[in-house]
Amino acid sequence: MNELYELAKQIDVLIIFYFFMGAGIYGIVSTIMNGIWLIKDSIKKRKKKKKSAEDKTEE
Repeated sequence: MNELYELAKQIDVLIIFYFFMGAGIYGIVSTIMNGIWLIKDSIKKRKKKKKSAEDKTEE
């Protein structure tokens, strides 16, 4: 019975480890994706602003 208890403890530690590992990986990926979206949106805004400025100078 003692071996079963030790096995359960090891499995519990692995589950907790993978849970925190998954949460950490999700946090890193989420931060990178938010950065990419921020850069993408700022480029779109800059292009739109530049185009509207060019349209005003043409008129």
